[in-house]
Amino acid sequence: MSTVAPSTPSPHASPAGTGAFLREFLRDPLRTASALPSSRALALAATAPVPATGDPVVVELGPGTGAFTDVIAERLGGRGHHLAVELNPRLAALLRARHPGLDVAVADAAEL
Repeated sequence: MSTVAPSTPSPHASPAGTGAFLREFLRDPLRTASALPSSRALALAATAPVPATGDPVVVELGPGTGAFTDVIAERLGGRGHHLAVELNPRLAALLRARHPGLDVAVADAAEL
């Protein structure tokens, strides 16, 4: 399995990305689940099972501001299909803007 080398921090780790995440947490803490986005180190570890070859289908539940989304996109490198299921429409809009090719569904993962 290949690994993805750490690169420039993505917008989810920026003060603006963190601010967006914190704002959404304060608006609705029960639906946002965390006050801060996941770290890049956690995203690298959690996405390690994404295959380095082939055309996998990756379904990401609750991507928030995209900590895991960024790493998944790097790992896929344009291959396969990546579906992000985000409950919060404002965070979904942020994901769409940052990842134009990402398939984003505004939905509750419990209803999939």
